[in-house]
Amino acid sequence: MARKQKNYVDYFPHDTHQSKAVRTISKTYGNDGYAFYYKLRELLGRTENYNYDLSEQIDWFDFLGEMAIKEEQAKELIEFLVTIGELDKELWEQDKRLWSNSLIEDISDVYNKRKAKIPHKYSFRDGNTQSKVKDSKAKNSKEEKTIEEES
Repeated sequence: MARKQKNYVDYFPHDTHQSKAVRTISKTYGNDGYAFYYKLRELLGRTENYNYDLSEQIDWFDFLGEMAIKEEQAKELIEFLVTIGELDKELWEQDKRLWSNSLIEDISDVYNKRKAKIPHKYSFRDGNTQSKVKDSKAKNSKEEKTIEEES
């Protein structure tokens, strides 16, 4: 029996030389910033398609609990990471989703051994679009049949 393909990782590199992003968040927010950065990478790493949805209030509250942080500081840290390019600005502002290109770059080697392609920032939409189109077509067909039958 074939294994289900994974679109998450069990680990990611934690280099001994800090990136500019880590140095910047650490300098600005101290250990709280450092902890937030790596806890966020852990969360994204274990999330399907590395894309964390915060559009619903319950997900936001769960996120605050996972990160062990107060709401205002979480908002400030997310905005900071968006500003320095560590989190994707478009997905955050439009969809309230967290996505990090640098995490994807760091884990890309994992996908050299996998049959699956590495997810992209819109992978969460893959499949959903088709099912919406199919549902829409099916609904339109039913409506057309009903109109034809009534005529």
